[in-house]
Amino acid sequence: MRRGSKPKWIMQTMECVLLTYREKKALLTGIDVRGCLSKKYGLKSTEVMDSNIDEARRLGLLYDLSSEKDVEKLEELGYSNLTRKHGRGRLVPTVLALIHWKVYRNIDEILRKIGIEDEDKDENVKLFMDVFQNKILKALNNILDTMSDSLRKIKSSELEELSAVRPEIEIITPRSPLEFSLQPVERIRLVGFVEFVIMAFRDSLNGKPHPILPSLIDYYEAFTNTLTDLLEYYLRQELELKKKIRNEIEDLVEGKLSERGHNIYSILFDT
Repeated sequence: MRRGSKPKWIMQTMECVLLTYREKKALLTGIDVRGCLSKKYGLKSTEVMDSNIDEARRLGLLYDLSSEKDVEKLEELGYSNLTRKHGRGRLVPTVLALIHWKVYRNIDEILRKIGIEDEDKDENVKLFMDVFQNKILKALNNILDTMSDSLRKIKSSELEELSAVRPEIEIITPRSPLEFSLQPVERIRLVGFVEFVIMAFRDSLNGKPHPILPSLIDYYEAFTNTLTDLLEYYLRQELELKKKIRNEIEDLVEGKLSERGHNIYSILFDT
């Protein structure tokens, strides 16, 4: 990060990265990202824009193939083919960028609905994300675990169905869901692809951000939309359950007070 610069446009930078990546279906250059920020938000300072790109890399939202450290991280995750790509582009958004951007947009929408439109709204969104980071992380991990359990059951069922016909079935992670029809073996391979996506999202949430391959950006965005919709449902149900339990406890205490003549000691210690 450049001395004296204060990145304030991280989410807007990632919006531009993801928008441009979806359009180009190719690795990006700094010029691509700066062009979007200039056009969409009127930013002019190259220093400010580059400092936000640097900060996005530090936060695990972006990989830069010109960085030996980033290439090393990608190869450790098994993306050696990606690190050997040649061409103008060198910037690769991560799964973590998609998750953060979608959660950011959802919180932003909530604040707009309750009338927070001032210039500090963006900082309020970031503060909300920081405060509830652990809760969101736990909920997303629980959802992904449930998805994994469901897929294991589906795959087990498919394997049992096919075992009499074909004893040995090779499970290959595909490059794209469009590569196959929905024959039984292909369904198993499709499950393998979804399992890989879930692993990439889980790893990304827990300190090992996976890159988004250019050919898979649309599928990863669709999965992120599904995941954040489930997150909203999960948190809403959790809140409703807490309210229900609270109301039941209040009713129980009120009932005990009526029965025992407002003796708090006897209520708490059941004497």
